[in-house]
Amino acid sequence: MSAPRVTVVMPCFNAASTVEASIGSLQAQTVQDWALLVVDDGSTDDSVSRIRSIQDARIRLIQQPNAGVSAARNRALAEVSTPFVAFLDADDAWLPTALERLLGALAASPDAVLAYSGWEDVYHPARQRRLHDPPDFEAAGAHKWALLLQRCPWVIHAAITRTEAIRDVGGFDRRFAIAEDFLLWLRVAARGRIVKVPEPLALYHHDDSRPQATRNVLRVVRQTREAQSLFLSEQPRIARTIGRAARRRILFEQSRRCAYDAYWARQLPLAQALFKDCLAAGFYGAKDLKYLLPALLPAAVYQRLVRGRDAAG
Repeated sequence: MSAPRVTVVMPCFNAASTVEASIGSLQAQTVQDWALLVVDDGSTDDSVSRIRSIQDARIRLIQQPNAGVSAARNRALAEVSTPFVAFLDADDAWLPTALERLLGALAASPDAVLAYSGWEDVYHPARQRRLHDPPDFEAAGAHKWALLLQRCPWVIHAAITRTEAIRDVGGFDRRFAIAEDFLLWLRVAARGRIVKVPEPLALYHHDDSRPQATRNVLRVVRQTREAQSLFLSEQPRIARTIGRAARRRILFEQSRRCAYDAYWARQLPLAQALFKDCLAAGFYGAKDLKYLLPALLPAAVYQRLVRGRDAAG
């Protein structure tokens, strides 16, 4: 078999129930010249024995004490010697043509640093599946960065990058437990063109029985904003291109939207925290004030006020 073109990086923490299926989706690829680096990040279940039971010379297991997903991915990146790198978490999967299509897109665009695709959300227990089709960001022209900065544009395993580009930006920023992939994609995209493969190639699994960092909405919103702010501070030219008003929308529109979602769902501690973030930033309109100003009250008073309004009909 020829030398691998792409290294797949797989962080693993207590994923014994899913890691074999995830690796199986890699073994089922139409492209077979790959290497897999699995970094077990201090698992306490039998993830390691499950990985070792898979007989495939292309798979290498690295073990380390628990240090978080960014540290695990960076540990693997230090070992990569292939021209391309992709990421596949131990509880997710690819469709069989994922590597073929993403690698093909980069081969057809020598000036591109990254190729990305859409993905499908798969829920456990089963409920409606959702397809996601990200924009063609390069086709957006002057609006490219305003679009890219709104939210993480694709899931971690719906992209392939040139290894050189990942190394040039320093890998994953360990200061971020959430939005670390978003910040990485922004930094890589700032180095060159990105190309879209117009089909969903990744399966993103949501398992209600497993803890997921993205369920902490307040943490997600705030760390996403921190990642956006850091990137804009690193890229003043891009910040100037976007303009001040658009930058404020990028940084705080998610806070306002999630605050209202939480308010109407009567998740009042979350709503109050996010409304206060918008007030502190001065990001609100006149119609928002009747919802935002009460958030300055003590938490118990705020909750009694809102529930009193509910009782009054």
